[in-house]
Amino acid sequence: MNTSVLLQLILIIAPLSLVAVGGANTIIPELNRQTVGGHGWLTNEEFAAVYAIAQMSPGPNAMVVSLIGWRVAGWVGAVVAAIAVVLPSSILAYAAYRLGRRDSVKPWLMRIQRGLAPIAVGLMVASGFIVATGANASAAALLVTGISLVVFMRFGNIHPVPVMAVGALLAIAGLI
Repeated sequence: MNTSVLLQLILIIAPLSLVAVGGANTIIPELNRQTVGGHGWLTNEEFAAVYAIAQMSPGPNAMVVSLIGWRVAGWVGAVVAAIAVVLPSSILAYAAYRLGRRDSVKPWLMRIQRGLAPIAVGLMVASGFIVATGANASAAALLVTGISLVVFMRFGNIHPVPVMAVGALLAIAGLI
């Protein structure tokens, strides 16, 4: 096993874990930049596929990090990546919990929380853009994406699987 690659995975993922405000989807742009552009471990298409697999799989959104680790360094890479994304943020969350129990700190923490909310939204929008640019960008695919967006906005309680199934059937039929 190449320990250099494992160390690089840790050095990329662990700091991102600390800024994953809003969940693992917020670190997708930087993960893409590092794994596709920086190290060349994945292509944009592979990154989009790994992201799609992680989203379709049951479990946390952080699974995308494990799949990247697996792609880069096999099962050991998957385990190392999973630990690197969970451990630092868990330690930070525990420290924030302990600090937040003090009454004198609560107003300060509330201001931080309110300030981080728009950052999380912006990072999620950037994540969507990164994944979309790595996927099929044909006019037909963009049309299907736009229609899907309208469906989800209009019928907010619709389950995403039927919409994705329609998209998959269109792709199988060669229409997108």
